[in-house]
Amino acid sequence: MNILVIGGNGLFGRKTVLHLLQDKEVSLVVSMDVAPPRDWLLKEIDSYKDRFRFVRGDETIDAKVIKAYQKPLEILKVIAVSTNREVSREEILDYLWETSEGDRAMAAFQKALGRLRVLLDCPGLKENKESYVIAQGGRYALHPHCTWVDIEEFLKYVNLGKRYREDGLDDNAISAFQKADELWQGHLLEGHAPKPWLIPQRKRMEETYTNLHIEAAKLLLRKKDYALAEACVLKSLAMNPDSEEGVRIIALAQYAQGKKSEALKSLNDFTGRMEKKFKTESSPKTQKLKTLIRIDKQINPLEWI
Repeated sequence: MNILVIGGNGLFGRKTVLHLLQDKEVSLVVSMDVAPPRDWLLKEIDSYKDRFRFVRGDETIDAKVIKAYQKPLEILKVIAVSTNREVSREEILDYLWETSEGDRAMAAFQKALGRLRVLLDCPGLKENKESYVIAQGGRYALHPHCTWVDIEEFLKYVNLGKRYREDGLDDNAISAFQKADELWQGHLLEGHAPKPWLIPQRKRMEETYTNLHIEAAKLLLRKKDYALAEACVLKSLAMNPDSEEGVRIIALAQYAQGKKSEALKSLNDFTGRMEKKFKTESSPKTQKLKTLIRIDKQINPLEWI
């Protein structure tokens, strides 16, 4: 079996690559990421180098450097970041060959797809008439059993955390959210030009990231782990400082730790930013919280989340 790992240089990706290389049933691991492999990782897998290839940007790195073309990798990126890792031929043509005419665009697509399969596939898969990129009914997807994508794992743990939370399993939910956080490597395809096919997916992932930390912080407030709740929601606010719910949560966590001045500063900074940026006031709920903190009222965080 041959496995393609997309996002193979992230924390979980590296662990996955090493685990797969140690599996005797896996004959080849192809890792793809926008960042180069760490030196220590290359040393770690040195004994498996005949079964390992790494694809980055416009080149493939293994025992030697093999030149690859950019369009094939663009196809792979489009499929990998699309919902359910599946996209139609028409969408790929619109995204990557929007300035080309129909027949010319189709010919270019078929050529690029062929190059992608040559780049990533190997005889083991081809003998089974399978590829890392499979086609069915005009749609293209990553092989469900022979590919691993970090963003898919990220979303899996986020959704798992939500289910645990709904079932009242707070500790399990927090653990799942923490695993999702460990998979986060920053903005989706950071450094990549914000093309039409990437913008909505990048926005979706960023919203998911900020929301998971708010949900995790709520659970930590419920457990009275106020310091960890503060650290957790800070990650959300670093990406979306205009989240009013996030600001209330961090103020609650700070106040519960006896940090009244910091809690008021968090609320005042948010209020000032809303007035300057959006010409509007904070909600009555936020204003009430600020008043209660100012007059040193005892507050039960559970009544605010």
